[in-house]
Amino acid sequence: MTRKQALLYFGYTYLLFLLGTLFFPTWKLMFFAPLIIYIISKCSFIRSLWITFFSALILELSSSHVFGIYILSAIVTTSVLYRKKCHFSMEKKMGIFLNVTLFSIISSLLFSVFFHLKSPMHLSMKTSIIEYIFMPILDGIYGFLWLCLPKIVYNSFMLCHKWVKSLKYRLSRKEKEINHEL
Repeated sequence: MTRKQALLYFGYTYLLFLLGTLFFPTWKLMFFAPLIIYIISKCSFIRSLWITFFSALILELSSSHVFGIYILSAIVTTSVLYRKKCHFSMEKKMGIFLNVTLFSIISSLLFSVFFHLKSPMHLSMKTSIIEYIFMPILDGIYGFLWLCLPKIVYNSFMLCHKWVKSLKYRLSRKEKEINHEL
């Protein structure tokens, strides 16, 4: 993956992060998880760690938690998943869903451990289900859409473009027929 492609994906993810926090401020999705998973499958270990660092830094700067927790949990999660990337297919759409969900689960667990090192954890069953099951599944769905949405938009645009082009062609033929009859 070239630097230009990585910056394009990073910009796309950052735009979705801004839109997501604007429209869904209470949802704590891991907006950069699909990017990190995609980068893990395409780049070297060092480049994956750097992109993870900058992605987590953006999340860190937008949160009110102790500085460094997002970065630490994201880098550890990236390290674990990079070592195990041969066990998971990241080329298929379902693979990105599963990998983003796995990234979210591991990262959430690590975040909880790092956050509660100084104070004891008080998690209710409801909070645990939301934090470790429901939100990772939402992250996986977001990752699936992150991968599919550009293709859907592009294909829709191309379909509309072809339709407009054929409509122009038919209208020009009708115009020629009308002019020919006159």
